[in-house]
Amino acid sequence: MSIQVVCPNGHRLQVQESSAGKTGLCPICKAKVSVPVPSEDEGFENDLMDILGPHKVAHPAAPPPPPPPPPKEAAQEQPTKGFGLKKKSCWRCHKEIETATHICPYCRTYIASLADFS
Repeated sequence: MSIQVVCPNGHRLQVQESSAGKTGLCPICKAKVSVPVPSEDEGFENDLMDILGPHKVAHPAAPPPPPPPPPKEAAQEQPTKGFGLKKKSCWRCHKEIETATHICPYCRTYIASLADFS
């Protein structure tokens, strides 16, 4: 069985159990490393960890929630009539947006169609 040790520079080392209680040099950076003497509980825990293997994350982190829609006051400040801006309706939130917009600023839905690119 081996003892796992971390040197002062962060290198993970596996040393033989016969080296317990001794000081040696890290083979990578040559820093002094003290090998601790494992207790009986640690020996059992290390044996168990050798059987189980490294920890694996079962599920990736959940994506962050979508940003909240802009306040209605901001939507009213935009010019809507008399300036020649064409409007279309978002198929998801049904808000009126400019025709040149391909992503709805309210619900962040992609709303472009092939007709928008010709």
